[in-house]
Formats: sequence, C-alpha cells, structure tokens
Amino acid sequence: MHQDYESNNGPTRVVSTKLLKKLLRAPDNEFCFMIQFEDSAKADRQKAQDWDALKGHPAEQLLLKYKNVVFRAHLLAVPPTRETDIKAEIELVDDASVARKQFRLSEDMKTAIREWTREMLEASIICRSKSPYSAPTFCVNKAVGWRIVHDFRGINAKIRLPATPVPRKEDIFDAMRNGKMFSSMNLLWGFFQVSLREQDIPYTAFSTPDGLFALLVTPMGLSCSPAAFNRLIQNVFADQKSFCQAYFDDLFVFTPSDDVDGHLAALEKVLERCKNEQLYVKLSKCTFCARDTMPRRLYRRRRHSHGSRQGSCDQTVATSPNEA
Repeated sequence: MHQDYESNNGPTRVVSTKLLKKLLRAPDNEFCFMIQFEDSAKADRQKAQDWDALKGHPAEQLLLKYKNVVFRAHLLAVPPTRETDIKAEIELVDDASVARKQFRLSEDMKTAIREWTREMLEASIICRSKSPYSAPTFCVNKAVGWRIVHDFRGINAKIRLPATPVPRKEDIFDAMRNGKMFSSMNLLWGFFQVSLREQDIPYTAFSTPDGLFALLVTPMGLSCSPAAFNRLIQNVFADQKSFCQAYFDDLFVFTPSDDVDGHLAALEKVLERCKNEQLYVKLSKCTFCARDTMPRRLYRRRRHSHGSRQGSCDQTVATSPNEA
C-alpha cells in the first residue's frame, strides 16, 4: 500500500495480476492503475556481457577475430544468397485474404513500433506494402526493452505446414553427454537471417501507426517459420554434429575434454562456418568455455508423459570470464 496518495475512494493499493483481472471484470467499476516494469537480473547480465567483459577470457583473441564479422549488434540487410541457400515458403490452403484490425496502442508502444519500423526499413528487412493481408502489431515488454510482435494467428490458420522434423532437446543432450567443456551462442534475430520467397512476401504484411509493411525475411510468429529456419541451420552445420549441436537459433559447441585449446579449435570451426554462411551471433547471449555443465539455455524443465514437470540440468553456466 502506498501512503503518499489517497483519493476519496481510499488509498492507492498494489494488487496482484489475478486481482486486477477480477477487478476488470467487475460491473460499474472505474479506477486508474499504473503498471511499472523493473529491470531484471537478466537485463543487467545481458547489458554487461560485452567485449570489455571478455578481457582476459581464454577465448578473447579468437572471438576478436570475428568481431563485426560474426558477432554483430545488427543485421546488415536481407539475408544473402548462401552456399546453403534455403528460403522459407508459405503455402496456404486457399486464396482468401486475411486482414485483421489493428489493436489499440499506447503512445510508448507507437513510438517503439515507429523506431523499429525505421530500423527495419534501413536494414531492408521490411518494405511498404499494398497487400490485402494484414496482421496487427503490438509490443511485449521484455527485460531489455520492448519487443515488437505481429499477431499472425489469422494467416497461421490457413498455412499448410511442412512435415519438417523438429530437433528434440533430449536428443541434443544425448549427443553432448560426453562433453566436458561447452560454449553456447545465440543467432542474432534468428528467423530474420532466412530469406523468404518473393511471391510469399505479401502474406507477411502487418499494420503499424505509419501504414502497412511486409517482411522480406522469415517472420517470427508465423507457424511455418521454425521449420524453414531449422532446415537452414541443420544443413549448414550437418558435418559438424560431432562437436556442434543446434536447437533453432541456439548453437552448442562441446568437446570431450577440458582442454581449452581443443575446445577453441572446435569453436573456431563453427565461427568460420558462420562467417562463410553469413550467419550472425549476438554476443550478449553467448557463453564460452564453460566446464562440466550442460548449457542452461537449452531447457530447465522436462515435461514427462504424465504431464508433471521435474527440474533438469539446473547447474551453473559460466556467463563471465571469471566463471569460465
């Protein structure tokens, strides 16, 4: 309870999400409320994990070799034509267009969407559109700021999904069971690194405060995107599975001994492959040369066949040079 403000109806109160939902459903109930988001430890960790934090790290010299080549803060432009050239395809069950009404947005959300739109236009990741399709756009508050999201549920209901196998987390753990040293890397803006067939671009149209735009890359939130992305990643690293496993946009490098030089040699092969295929990595979500632990990013809990959950692999992962 806050004591610094009191109206005729009583003092200001801090309420739970559950109670707030109940109050919103109540008839003839008018009140004002403010939601305040606080930075989490995750945000602090991601902001701190930069090049300065890698000083003195065993992998520092190797990683600097790929600075601004593989490790980037932003994508350059639409994905290039790669040696492993796989494009996402959108196949619909019929030709009837789907145009959903835009949600109401706060001024902060409008500002965030406008900034994101400008950034994506400059990177040639989106373009202006006159498509008969339209998905609403909204924002989700994450630890490090707003995340722009498109509600593709309308067109997702019409997409014919490819029967592409999805990697199982358990199989990835089995493949790495003899590993003693691990590195994990997260691909920057994952799906955006996969090109989209030109004739499918109109299907990705989305509304913003400044009009209609469409994506030139594989959209996040589209039901067929994970399969296309997985096809690319599995093909790119197909011959490196003895020391590199991929789970969508996460790459896991592992070696069977705690020899740092041997692990760095394996890590260099993966980074060189990323360089050749022009795949980019987000440094703030990487871990290098962690000993005697599985990557925490893969998962924390395993759902058993009877539906219960049990903690799994809840071990500390090196997130800084001092922990490695």
